[in-house]
Order: sequence, then C-alpha cells, then structure tokens
Amino acid sequence: DELVAHLSGRAFNLQLWERTEIVFSRDPELLAGLRTRKERMRRLGELYSIRLGHALAAARELMRREEPDELLEPEVDSAFAEVRELDRYHLEREREIQHEFDDRYRPAEREELARHREEIAHRIEESAAIGIAGGHVGVLLTRLRLFDIPSLIGLRPVIAWSAGAMALGERVVLFHDDSPQGFDH
Repeated sequence: DELVAHLSGRAFNLQLWERTEIVFSRDPELLAGLRTRKERMRRLGELYSIRLGHALAAARELMRREEPDELLEPEVDSAFAEVRELDRYHLEREREIQHEFDDRYRPAEREELARHREEIAHRIEESAAIGIAGGHVGVLLTRLRLFDIPSLIGLRPVIAWSAGAMALGERVVLFHDDSPQGFDH
C-alpha cells in the first residue's frame, strides 16, 4: 500500500499468494502433487545430507593432517572434487523430481492455473518494471515458478529485495549456516 501510494497509484499487486490459494482450492490434485514433490525433495535432502556429512568429514580430516604438500594437496583437492560431484548429482536428482512433477501434473495445462497465468501475463505486459518483495524464499520461489513469472518479466527492470532477490537467481541454494542445532553441513 505504501509503495502504491508513493507511486501515485501506478503500481499493483499481482496477488500471487491469493491466486495460489484459489488455484489450490479449485485444483486439489495439483496441491497434492506439489505436496508430494515437496516431501520427496525433503527426503532426498536428508539422504544427500548423510552422504555430504561423510564426504565433508573426509575433507576435514585430510585438512587436519600434517603431510608433505605434494602428498596432501592432491588428496584434499580430490576430496573437495567429490563434494562438488555429490552436489552436482543431488541437483540432477532434484531436477528429475521436478520433471516428474511437471510431466505428471502439467501445470501449464491446468485450467485454473492457466487462467491466472494469463491474467498475470496481461498485467505484466502493462508494466514498466517489476517489484518482488521478500518472505520465505522457498514459498516465494514455488509461487513465482507456478505462475511462470520469470519468463514473463522479459527485459523489464526488476526491483527485488531479500527473498525476492534470491528467488530470481538461476540456482537457489538454501542452507543453515547458523543452525540452532549446532554445526551443519
């Protein structure tokens, strides 16, 4: 409201949250599919964390060793290469889950969602710029992708902050760098 007032009424809210709730209430199959996808991603993340813990433990142990550089450096490099490979593999597995969801539920073809996407596309076409606020980055990312906002932005300037800026990244990586449970990977 403050932004709309500041811009003399020349701004509007795309109401992604409200639209999502409407879509979910009218398409419970899509909502169930998204919940299943989210649960599969969560479980995959747990499995990844187990593997990552072991890979990082090896890298940490190697870095604590006092060995001649010509022996140790290649081993440390190789240990971190294994971590990068695990990251690459995990990303591929996440993409597989997303593709399975897309293939099964075909979001772009769902009537209620398509109607809202069309309305949003029309509103964005009228816009000179896009503003994307913060919030929970995972929830925001899901909604931006659900309505295909990134492809609708085109060459318009984007003003984004906090989670809004993060959600526009090519790749979004979420992790706890200061976990309340203590040290995390």
